[in-house]
Amino acid sequence: MPKLRRLLPPAALLALLFFLWHVPAVAEGVRAGMVVSAVSVLPSLFFFAVAADLIVSLTGGSLHPLSPKLSVFLLGALCGFPVGAVVCERMCESGALAKRDAARLLPFVNGASPAFLFGAAGSLFGDRRIGTVLFLSQLAAAALFCLPMRTERCGGRPQAVPHAADAFFGAVDRGVQSMLRVTALICLFSALLAVLRSYIRADAAFAALAALLEIGNGTARCADLFTMAPCSAALLCAFGCGWSGLCVHTQILSVLKSVKVRYSRFLLCKAAEGALCAIFAFCLCKFVLGY
Repeated sequence: MPKLRRLLPPAALLALLFFLWHVPAVAEGVRAGMVVSAVSVLPSLFFFAVAADLIVSLTGGSLHPLSPKLSVFLLGALCGFPVGAVVCERMCESGALAKRDAARLLPFVNGASPAFLFGAAGSLFGDRRIGTVLFLSQLAAAALFCLPMRTERCGGRPQAVPHAADAFFGAVDRGVQSMLRVTALICLFSALLAVLRSYIRADAAFAALAALLEIGNGTARCADLFTMAPCSAALLCAFGCGWSGLCVHTQILSVLKSVKVRYSRFLLCKAAEGALCAIFAFCLCKFVLGY
């Protein structure tokens, strides 16, 4: 580990010089990321990010009479990442969910929100039905992994419910901060992908790399393939939704305090969910949509 830390400064300097060599591509990537954010991502996410935060603040994530597991699964499925992680954290603090169970549930309760899939993804693909296919595939894959798990309560103290007005304005403030972070991350990964594009000529390979790194850019790049290979494009995007992207992984893990997650297991679970999501999307595209 000490040797690795000594290598970080020169590696960072080399990376900086590398990107300085590609300033035009970096600038173009940031511009493209801002366009994707402003036109497709933010309009479909902001309202629902605020609504999800408000629900979590007023309920603590527990949707009685549903069990804690069903509550976190439903909120994660309807609100998208990182709401599932936030609910897991709050449920652990209140004692509604054991930390071990929260860590097991975590990979499968954080996916792309239906607002993003129906709105942004459907718009980018030019076929709203693709958004429905992606949502149903992701929901089915997550349910097959998540719902059979057994969970238990543990000791904890109930969380105070804030005043409705405080909860609302707090949700708006956190929604703005969240959207700024989402925009910044999309622009950052878009710039990185714009630089790598000059080295990766194959469109399919580039779309796959984008899906692995960040779901917003990944969806846009998969949509570019839709005209030539609609089923393959939807399948690749479905894997990206289940996998969620390294960018989202960092967002999910950053909100956790009491829940300890082994990242190797988290990656394996997300990869398995992505693969199953792709299988469901393939079946729906072939046998329902006829692509």
